[in-house]
Amino acid sequence: MSKESPIIHNESNSLSLDSIQENVALIRQKRDKKDYTLLKKSTVPNIEDLSKTTNGCHYSITDGIRIDYFFYKKTDNAPLYIFFNGSLSGDIPEFKRWSYYNYLDGYILNIADPMYYANPGLGLGWYWGDENTNYREIISKFIKKIICNINYSEIIFFASSAGGACAIDVADSFKPCKVILINPQLKLGLYRFRKAFETKTNINLSLEDKYSREDVTEKLFNGNKIILMSNISSEDERIQLKYVASKYNLDIKYGVNKYRNLIIWTYDAPGEHPHNNQEFIPMTDVIIQLIKDFDKIGQLEKYIDLFGEFWYDHYALRQYYLKKDHMLSEYRIKSKNKYSISFVDKDIKWLHEKICLLDTNATYTFVLKNISPSKRCSIIIKNKSTNQTIHKLILDETNINEPIQMHIGLSKAPLELRIYPGLAEEYLDSDMFLELEITSHLLKQKYET
Repeated sequence: MSKESPIIHNESNSLSLDSIQENVALIRQKRDKKDYTLLKKSTVPNIEDLSKTTNGCHYSITDGIRIDYFFYKKTDNAPLYIFFNGSLSGDIPEFKRWSYYNYLDGYILNIADPMYYANPGLGLGWYWGDENTNYREIISKFIKKIICNINYSEIIFFASSAGGACAIDVADSFKPCKVILINPQLKLGLYRFRKAFETKTNINLSLEDKYSREDVTEKLFNGNKIILMSNISSEDERIQLKYVASKYNLDIKYGVNKYRNLIIWTYDAPGEHPHNNQEFIPMTDVIIQLIKDFDKIGQLEKYIDLFGEFWYDHYALRQYYLKKDHMLSEYRIKSKNKYSISFVDKDIKWLHEKICLLDTNATYTFVLKNISPSKRCSIIIKNKSTNQTIHKLILDETNINEPIQMHIGLSKAPLELRIYPGLAEEYLDSDMFLELEITSHLLKQKYET
């Protein structure tokens, strides 16, 4: 009797039942693998033509502004995905979601925020510019110039948090196109880090702006197809949603809400920092398929509600494991104490980071005791009030048993220590373990942070 083939079958995931578990693990490993050599920074301006651009990091000068970008090409006649980034959590330039080249089916163009060059110490920049320079207009001009010779099927903008306003503004120059927004700030003056932005840039968001950058909600109904996803567990997102609902007299409910060309998908992803509980890799596949099938979303509403419950389960389960693991945020690292931190297989699938508050005016010594071969660990110290990165350290197997010190000066604002298995803000590799020892000593000498 001949074997019957399944109705739906993915050849790339073809498996033998004799080794199905091992093969599934290999498929996930291949999916999550990243080529970090692509992040090597460019030292010379690139030819402004993506058809002649190699995969990796580049920069260009447009209207006197340095624009850093990450580019990856897979195939012609495929979607062009243009990414904008949120707050700064690492080095400049920073390309969050750069590794999506592994998952998406087309070109990747990820554009860093130029604000961080012009304003040292700034935590988020909204791709603003200054009183007389609009970075969003310059970026639109830059994109038009470099994509003219590539063969793409459509443009899909993808942004979250502080990148959302830029995505809406820039997409307005590429109508008709599609836009994916996750927990974006659309009315910037309502965001809790507004004062930090104004202090660092000397820009008053309350004053009239000739480029209308502070409030981009006017462009939500300009013809582009937009999916706006908002986590109702986050007060930041509820504030933004209430503003949009009031302005346009919208009745926004949990789940899918469709208003002409705009879809608002409210989801529930609980956690200590719910604003950051955004898409994870399997959910990214769902989101991309929904934006491509935008006109059919009404028929898929029940399935979207189901995916929303998956979203909830993912973060609720992660939160459970964080508590079970006695996360360091329950404690404050104080001087003259020693702490050992471990990440091992079963935890790594749920644990993204460990966070604790720090005493200031102290020296911290980090000693990496053990780590999986070819893996790394990121140690980041942030200003909890502004989300600004003050110190960053990346350790790998070459640093085993090598004491590395950080001096933390006096600070009125609370400081957070964040420890990531892998690179900060990246999806975690599986089968990883690390052991890290931290010792702290209070200082008599004063250091400035």
